[in-house]
Amino acid sequence: MRVRVCVPVRAKTVSGLVPLIERAEASGADIVEVRLDYLDQLDRIYEIPEYASVPLIATNRQYEQGGFRSQDEEVRLRTLIEAAEAGFHYVDVELTAKGVGSIVSRLRDAGAKPIVSYHDFTRTPGMAEMEDIVEREIAVGAEVCKLVTTAKETREEDSPGF
Repeated sequence: MRVRVCVPVRAKTVSGLVPLIERAEASGADIVEVRLDYLDQLDRIYEIPEYASVPLIATNRQYEQGGFRSQDEEVRLRTLIEAAEAGFHYVDVELTAKGVGSIVSRLRDAGAKPIVSYHDFTRTPGMAEMEDIVEREIAVGAEVCKLVTTAKETREEDSPGF
C-alpha cells in the first residue's frame, strides 16, 4: 500500500487558491482538496484545475457536516457536479445529501471519482455501526468511502482499536 498525502486548501477567491495549491504541491502533496464552501467565486470553479499538476478533490461541505456556510442544497450539489465537469478528479459528497445515489451517478458521468463521506463530530461509533455506514456508502456508488469520527478519550470502549 502506498501512502498518499492530501492537503486541504481554502480561500475566498480563485487567485487566493492558486498559491495555496502551488505550495501544497511543492511540499509533496499527492492530492489537493479544494474547499469550495469557502469560495466566493463559485462561477469560476472551471479555472481551478488548470492550476494544479496533482489530482484535485472538490468539497462543498454541508454546514451541518462542518461546512463554512449555510447554502441552498440544490445550488451546493450543482456546484459539485460543475466541479466534476470542470475536471476535478474526485468529488466529495455526503452520505446524508438528498438524492446521494443520483448525485454519485452524475459525478461519475461527468468523469469524477465520487467520494461518499460521513461525519460524526460527537462520537466514535462502534465497529458494527461504522461497517454499516461504509456499506451504505458503497451501496450508493462510492469509489472512495470516507468516515470521520470524533474520539472523546484516548481509548473508546467500542472503538476499532487502531
